[in-house]
Amino acid sequence: MIKLIDAAQALSIQVHPDNDYARKYEHDNGKTEMWVVLQCQPDAKLYYGLKRTSTKAELQASLRNDKITELLNNVPVKPGDVFFIEPGTIHAIGAGIVICEIQQSSNVTYRLYDFQRRDAQGQLRQLHLEQALAVCRLEASQIDTRPQAVITNDENNRREILRQCAYFTVSRYQFSNAAKILLTAASFTCLVMSDGQASFLYNHEVYTMLQGDTYFLPAQDLELTITGKGTIITVTI
Repeated sequence: MIKLIDAAQALSIQVHPDNDYARKYEHDNGKTEMWVVLQCQPDAKLYYGLKRTSTKAELQASLRNDKITELLNNVPVKPGDVFFIEPGTIHAIGAGIVICEIQQSSNVTYRLYDFQRRDAQGQLRQLHLEQALAVCRLEASQIDTRPQAVITNDENNRREILRQCAYFTVSRYQFSNAAKILLTAASFTCLVMSDGQASFLYNHEVYTMLQGDTYFLPAQDLELTITGKGTIITVTI
């Protein structure tokens, strides 16, 4: 799944299970995901994992006292930052951030804390404390917002592998004139225009890409030429 999320306010603090737990208790996949920061306010931050190794008892106490955020890394962000979120990592998107979220195909999310917000009926929004505490990683999280690898870096083009894992491969192309993207018969390719403007010729038709536009191309072996200036994120599985 690929989402564009514009968080005007901080979203709920949540966690996802791994495959073993999800398949046993939810009859679904676990969820590995990642974020790419597209835009953000100057002071924007997000929550990513624990500052230090903790215990379930500490987490429970912090939730009772509305102090869970004190245990979490509150990370300042800038456009281009990458966050890889493994199952069990507590996380939340902060206010004033636009991200591209890429995730393993799964519908399982456990809400750990929601800042005492209420739904349309005035009830506190549902939490999933038992499940969330069962799957949380209690070790401190290391923060690394860099791409996994830089493949090309010259005056006009930069290509990076942001993350390659068992569930998806995410790359980023930054170009000032043109970029060549290799499609593969092994997977569909999703193109997300994260900034700039570009176009490409596909099946004898020209397609224009503006910021936020997304194209889904079927699996095939093809070299796709993108012309223009900007940044494109590609996703394959």
